[in-house]
Amino acid sequence: MSGARRTLGKWLFSYTRNLGLDLAAVVFLFGCGVIWRSDLLHAPGWTPDGMQYQTGIELVRMGHSPYDQAVFPYPPTIAVLGAWISGISGDELFLKIFRYANLLGGCAAVWGSVLLIRIPGWIKLVIAVLGVAFLPALGDGLENDNLSVLAGGLSIALVALFALAAHRNPLFEKERWKASLAACASAGLLVLLKPSYLLGVVSQPSVNTAVTDWASAVQNVSLFRVMASFGLEVSPFYLLLAVVLVTVVYVRTRPLNHVQLLCVALTSSLLSLPIVWQHTLLLITPVAFMAPALAFEDFRGASRNSEGSEDRNRKLRSLTRLLLVLSGARVLLEANAFGVLANWHPLANGVAHLIALTILVLLTVFIVKHEDHPREGALPWRSGKD
Repeated sequence: MSGARRTLGKWLFSYTRNLGLDLAAVVFLFGCGVIWRSDLLHAPGWTPDGMQYQTGIELVRMGHSPYDQAVFPYPPTIAVLGAWISGISGDELFLKIFRYANLLGGCAAVWGSVLLIRIPGWIKLVIAVLGVAFLPALGDGLENDNLSVLAGGLSIALVALFALAAHRNPLFEKERWKASLAACASAGLLVLLKPSYLLGVVSQPSVNTAVTDWASAVQNVSLFRVMASFGLEVSPFYLLLAVVLVTVVYVRTRPLNHVQLLCVALTSSLLSLPIVWQHTLLLITPVAFMAPALAFEDFRGASRNSEGSEDRNRKLRSLTRLLLVLSGARVLLEANAFGVLANWHPLANGVAHLIALTILVLLTVFIVKHEDHPREGALPWRSGKD
């Protein structure tokens, strides 16, 4: 019995230590973000997306559904909480609370994007600080007061929830259920208050009209948008169903470790969304960070022995792979820039967005294959905790 207690004690110490370090890192990043993004946090009034929240808040305060307005593609909780806080202390307080919470969620998402990379903790922190300062998805979300930053990009990852629940790997069965529970809880918080509003969406003519208009959005880097650019207007709900089915079948038929499952689930989630703005790309930031890290592992391993011609060729191949992966990751982080081509020709816009989505899939395949067969010099997989 004493041995069991000691084992439990060691596990609790290790878990709380790692959790404490992660929380400390997020708090540090949040402090850096408050300094770096101070102008956005204290800008007067709501920005474009925030104006839709404000309209929804006013509707709730009048006893109506926030979905009575033309476009409100957000969970009802934001409008219900906003109406409650605004009714007590005014609109300005809710605006401040929302922006600081938005930044905190974004910092947590950035830290989560580097957490599983196999590098020393201080290097992870440096990368995360640079991400908070310069990541386009985070900056765009804060600039537009978009809720996806507060959600950390993960609560809208519907397919990721199915992937977590469907995947089977005896090496981390308990962790899978914990992650599933946490993900479902975070998503549930977005609809916890007044779920009746959300259930009534299907009967809203304005919402149904908005769904059909999504394909015309200029900056929308989604598979739905690509298909529409080629004249294939498929219901976004059918597309979601197809991606869910393919993902569930895939994760049920092969074992995946933590890194593989994360990247597959997030990539599938982004492909299922009918609208992908710049801030939505926060969802696949782990892929954009993980792929270059693994490619660098290969290059470091190949560089250790470069005496013979074969070793030099291997080093050259690994360097080429690293540069290609870095370029692909850069394209992903700036994928919405291709939207300008819509002003030239819809087909050109569709092809450009298809390139970006293809790169996302290729980088995910690279990560999965790398973790299946680590190349020379690559470190064995571990949890990423230091």
